[in-house]
Amino acid sequence: MLEAAIREFAEKGYGGASTNAIVREAGISKGLLFHYFGSKKDLFLAALDRCLEVQMDYFLRNVKTPYPPDVIDRVIEWGALKLEMVYRFPLMHRLLLSALLETPPEVRPEVERRFAVVAERSWRLFLEGIDLSRFRDDIDKAKAVELLVVAMEGLQRKYVERYRDRPADLIRDAERVFAEVKEYMEIMRHGLYRRGEPMASGPARLA
Repeated sequence: MLEAAIREFAEKGYGGASTNAIVREAGISKGLLFHYFGSKKDLFLAALDRCLEVQMDYFLRNVKTPYPPDVIDRVIEWGALKLEMVYRFPLMHRLLLSALLETPPEVRPEVERRFAVVAERSWRLFLEGIDLSRFRDDIDKAKAVELLVVAMEGLQRKYVERYRDRPADLIRDAERVFAEVKEYMEIMRHGLYRRGEPMASGPARLA
């Protein structure tokens, strides 16, 4: 049921999704669907929870440990893994984007609460054991870290949009994509790190 729901919500959004289409694809009765999920809203939230659970589990199982202490290394490596997840779970990614951008007001508070929990957990993991010693002494280190994360998220959106309708090409172009990413990070390094600090080289890992 949840697989059928994820596909329907991913392809049509919350407003356009049809519970009739979901039960047809799942091969169940509508009564059974609403026995397990009391409403379309509850079904959508269950599908969203499943997507968040699968992606967080995949991230934790595949992220390299110990985490790179250098912040730029970590931004590159974790950004690579997130792009890999877009390729491996395209429908789930579309549902997550739809939930963020198109959820109607009656569902939005529950959606925002779920994303806030995931964001808070991810932020704690990202900051764990991070080395801030390379940053210049005259800048706010917390703001510098936030700037790097925001920059990487923007780059992810750029490449996701570029390869939205041809995700397999993202694998083919992985080397070029990460050369571009590292070039952007080199620019950030020159502005944020003390002079003479070496550039960390996070690995490209789309495979």
